[in-house]
Amino acid sequence: MEIHKPKPIHSWREFAVELLTIVMGILIALGAEALVEHHRTERAVGFSRADFIDELSRNRGEVAANLEQARVLQGQLNQVLLSGAKFVAGKGPPLGGVQVARDFVWPKSAAWAGALSTKVMGDFPHDEGRAVAKAYSEQEAFIALQRSEQTVWFGLAESSYVGAPTRPEVAKALQHMTEAAAYLQAHIETEQGLLKAYDGALERLKRE
Repeated sequence: MEIHKPKPIHSWREFAVELLTIVMGILIALGAEALVEHHRTERAVGFSRADFIDELSRNRGEVAANLEQARVLQGQLNQVLLSGAKFVAGKGPPLGGVQVARDFVWPKSAAWAGALSTKVMGDFPHDEGRAVAKAYSEQEAFIALQRSEQTVWFGLAESSYVGAPTRPEVAKALQHMTEAAAYLQAHIETEQGLLKAYDGALERLKRE
């Protein structure tokens, strides 16, 4: 790098020209740096956006399928509850115990964790970032609900009855089934809300 001796300044005009040259050089350098940083930020946001679209789309598909299964189970459980209540009231034989086997779904959140670790969420447009955050927040609430629901649901095996149960046996089983039915209803309602949150986030992400 060559270093030139500063030229002697003979007038205010020359001084202004020299000063302007220096200022312009600094501004150009800063502008170039800002342009590079903007490109880097846009690139990072683009990668995260693609990850969100992929992950949330997969999660949505799994949750939607699980919701259909939950609705079928709810219909079966309601029939068992109704027949059991009639049996306890002396109005006919009860149906067998409810089918315990069912699938729980555990949506992924790797894209969200990655975006938080790199702090790229701060570079997203406000509305878009808020929609994504809402989807993952409701997803976490759904997962927490399922953890509580699992214990109650799989406990139905202990309250199922076979053969010729007595009215007290059926009445006791109905208490457990009623609790499971309440969790299942909450599960369905939470899944419906989660699907709406997924749709809102995906619509906003794909708009960019």
